Amino acid sequence: MRILITEEALQSGTGHWPSYIGDIAAALRSSGDDVDVATHRAATGNVLTRVGGTPWFSRNCWVDPRSQGGVGGILHNFGFKKEVLSWLAGHAPYDWICALTMRLQHLLAFALLARSGAVPKKTRFFLLFVQGFGRYAGHGKPTEFPESLSTKLARFSFSLMSGSVQSGRVILAAETKGMQDELQRFTGLPVTLAPHPVEFQLSRESRDASRDGRSEPELQSDSSFRSQVGLPGRYSVSVASGLDFDPSSSPSVHPVHPVAASGSGSRPSTLDPRPSTQPITFTITCPGFARHEKGTDLFQEAIRILLARPDADDFRFVLQWPEPFAMPDGTMLGPDPSLVEDPRVEFLNQNLNSEEYASLLARTDLIVLPYRRKSYHHRVSRVAIEAEKMGIPIIYTEGTWSGEVADLSGCGVQIAEERPDSVADAIVKAVAEFPFLKEKARNGAASVSAFHSVATLRKILQNE
Repeated sequence: MRILITEEALQSGTGHWPSYIGDIAAALRSSGDDVDVATHRAATGNVLTRVGGTPWFSRNCWVDPRSQGGVGGILHNFGFKKEVLSWLAGHAPYDWICALTMRLQHLLAFALLARSGAVPKKTRFFLLFVQGFGRYAGHGKPTEFPESLSTKLARFSFSLMSGSVQSGRVILAAETKGMQDELQRFTGLPVTLAPHPVEFQLSRESRDASRDGRSEPELQSDSSFRSQVGLPGRYSVSVASGLDFDPSSSPSVHPVHPVAASGSGSRPSTLDPRPSTQPITFTITCPGFARHEKGTDLFQEAIRILLARPDADDFRFVLQWPEPFAMPDGTMLGPDPSLVEDPRVEFLNQNLNSEEYASLLARTDLIVLPYRRKSYHHRVSRVAIEAEKMGIPIIYTEGTWSGEVADLSGCGVQIAEERPDSVADAIVKAVAEFPFLKEKARNGAASVSAFHSVATLRKILQNE
C-alpha cells in the first residue's frame, strides 16, 4: 500500500507524538508499505529523522492562535486542504491518506477532499478521531452535544462526507468504544474501532531479571540528564516518555517554584532501585507528569492513608512530579513535604527517556491510574496499554477508558469513586490479590499487544 500520513503538529519533537507516528510509519514500512509522512514545515531534524518525514504544512492547529475559534478553524481547513492538494500534485497516487489525530480544523478539509476530482479515485481516507464533539454528562450517562458554531460546522462537514463514508472511501475511526459510540450518535455514520499502536515493549525476561535484582539498565541522574540537554537544574520540561498521548498540551519549559500551601519541588532522583538494605514488597507507580485530571492529588492523599497502616513498610510509591500543577480553585499543588522526606516515597523530578521509562516499569509491581472521568471517560491512556502489554496489573478509575484495556487483558482493579480513600482501598485490594492479578496480567498481555498494534491497524486498511 502507498500511504500518506498527514501530521501538521509534528513540529517540536516533544511528548509521545514523534515516537507514536514514527513507530507506526516504521512498522508499516517494515511490512512492505510505501509511507510518506508530511510534517509541519518547521519540524526539527530529530522529528524528521524519527518519523521519516518531510516538512510541509504551514500551520499547527494545536498551538497556532490563528487556527482557533470558529473563523480561525474554518480558515485553517481551507489552508490545510490547499496544502494537501499541493502535496498530492507532486506525488504518485496513494491508496490511503491517514489523519491519525483528527480535529475540527481538518474535518471540512477532508470532506471537501473526498469529493474533489483533484484527488485520484483510488485514494481513500482513514480519519482517526482523538477528540469528539460531545460534553461529559456524568458517570454512566451518554455525552451531550451542545449547540455551538463548532458542532454546526462539524455536522455540516459530516453531511458533506456522508456519501463517501457510506461508499467506503472515507473510514471514520475512534480508539475507544466510548468515542466510537459518541461519534456514531453524533454523525449517524459507521465508525470503526481502531487500535492505539504502542510498539514500546520490555521483554518479560528483562523485566523479571530486573525485578529479581539480576540486572538493571544504566540510568542517568537528574543533573546528568539536564546537563546533556542543556537545561539548568531549576527547570523541568513538560514532556516525558510514559505520558498519555495528549497533543493538546503544548510543550513548554517552566521554572519550579516552592508551593507554600502544599509542598515544594521534589528531591532529585537517579531512578536507581532502593538499596538492598531496604526491602521492597510492592512498588506502586503512577507514571506520567502530575496533573489534576490524572488524579495525582488523590493518589498523594491515598499514600498518606496507606502509610498510616500497620503494614506501611510493605509499600513503596513512585510519582513523576517535576513541577506543581493547578487545582480547579487556582491554587498550585506540589508534593507533600512529609512525603518528600519519607524513604518509602520517591518523587521523580526529571524527564524520562525510553530507557529510563523502561527501567521504571521494570521495577514496578502495580500501576495506579486514578484519572478523573470528566477528562478520561473517552480518552486513551497510553500508560495503561504499556502496563498491560508488560503484564503489570493496573488500578484504574471506574468509568474511564482504562477499563477497556483491563477488559481486554482480563486484569485490573477498579477505583470506585474519585476519592483518596477509594484509591487506597483499591490499592489494598490489588496487593491482597496480587498473585492472582499478576497471573491474569501475564496471560492477558498477548491480547493487549495483539490489538494495540500496527498489525491491527494494517488489517483494517487492508480489509476495508
